[in-house]
Amino acid sequence: MSGWFLIDWKSPERTLVGTLTDVHNSGDFPPTQDHDSLLIIVPNADEPNQALLKNRRGRPNDGGVIECEVNVVRNDQVDGPETFENWVSSLIGSEVTAKGVFVEDEGHNDKTELHPLDIIVAQVDGSILPGDWITRVAQQHGLEVGTGLFAYRFGAAADNRKGGGFLGTALAQWTRPTSVRLALPPQPASGGTPAAELQIGFALNASAEVSTKVDASTGAGVATVAVTCLGKDYGGPGFVIGEAVAYWSADRQLALSAFDLDFGTLGVGESSTRTLIVRNTGIQAVQVTIPSDAPWDSPFSWNAVGPVSLDIGQELTIGISFSPLHAGTHHGRLTVTSDTPASPQEVSLHGKSHGGTPPQ
Repeated sequence: MSGWFLIDWKSPERTLVGTLTDVHNSGDFPPTQDHDSLLIIVPNADEPNQALLKNRRGRPNDGGVIECEVNVVRNDQVDGPETFENWVSSLIGSEVTAKGVFVEDEGHNDKTELHPLDIIVAQVDGSILPGDWITRVAQQHGLEVGTGLFAYRFGAAADNRKGGGFLGTALAQWTRPTSVRLALPPQPASGGTPAAELQIGFALNASAEVSTKVDASTGAGVATVAVTCLGKDYGGPGFVIGEAVAYWSADRQLALSAFDLDFGTLGVGESSTRTLIVRNTGIQAVQVTIPSDAPWDSPFSWNAVGPVSLDIGQELTIGISFSPLHAGTHHGRLTVTSDTPASPQEVSLHGKSHGGTPPQ
């Protein structure tokens, strides 16, 4: 049986930055195993991260790695360990930031660990949630993921240590809110306001939120993901997985209700209509033009708009018709031009038609 020594009672949580190399479960067979989720991190080469490899006696961990462990809840609702491990495994090979309780494992050569692990986060290049919401946000603001918009993925959990011979790790049973700071891209020359958005992949007895500010000392934009996972003795244990984005929001912004409109399948001579909403979501008026520039033989049509000025919060509703005159697959494009940094914004149109009776 392992025992854990809490290295600093006054400030038990530590932040580790390094490369995630492995995620696995310790299993529950033979009985001495405890079903922990184990994340292996190689600390960065700088002194603060390398210092976390050494225990109280100055002995470094074997292999130059730090194990981060947490016993995620498993119940009738969810297989927490599998859900959590599959999620954070997507970060293997990435530079991650991990926070947790810094302990020595007295049952394993006094190696240092983050145990329990509270949260892990890394920058990513896209979403693994259904619908790829990160790409949609980037399109909405005319930004590129990785340059004008930074995307992040995170996982957090409270420990569900078993009873009996498996004593809880230090502070494991408590609800201990934690947070991680995320960088924004450099502020563009046009200025703007720091902004961030968050999507939850799954949450059980836990919550997460994101906020932004400008660092007064550097002028850089900073986002903070704050997470609360209820402790085992306080209504938990809980865990949460999710993604966040951080970017500079321009003063002039247009939000489109869709960037892809599917009109389905119609017979030749039939017609259907879809609606596009264009809304001013910025803090200044926006000049908008929507030309009706579809080719003469296109089955898609709409009324041209503008130029027109949209005040803050004002919106336009555009009706787009699909009236195929011959069978096949049809594609079109509607373009919204404006005086926003995202201009022009394009909406893809597509529909299919089968044989039918054309209009006489």
